[in-house]
Amino acid sequence: MVRRAGRLLWIAWTDKPTAVTVPLVMIPIGVAALILGENVSKAFTNLGGGAAIRIVGAAMLLGGSLVAVGIVRNDAFTEAIGLALATFGAGWYGIGVILGLGVQGIVAGFGYLGIAVAFIGRILLLLRKSHITTERAQ
Repeated sequence: MVRRAGRLLWIAWTDKPTAVTVPLVMIPIGVAALILGENVSKAFTNLGGGAAIRIVGAAMLLGGSLVAVGIVRNDAFTEAIGLALATFGAGWYGIGVILGLGVQGIVAGFGYLGIAVAFIGRILLLLRKSHITTERAQ
């Protein structure tokens, strides 16, 4: 089962590497945030304490995991929900980096905000594809 899932993720990665890699990277970031709390990074510390950091971490972990499940099951709805959670986590972190670190956080902060925007673009693409599929089925 795990081997099959890994193979399906690999196949998806060869077709759309960014759409697979970036959401999956949210998983270890989320795990680190959940385990280490505000000690995981200076930017996370500036987001409002351990509870806020763990919420962002949980969104990243769950979002990345749901994207993986959606890809393996070829389920656009599950993938879109995962991307929405990952968007929240990446966006919140990007804002925290910029607000918390000021000028020193601009590059990383805008990087994470860019990731959030890319996730929104992927969600819109999945919605368009599902709309087109639904119209053809009718």
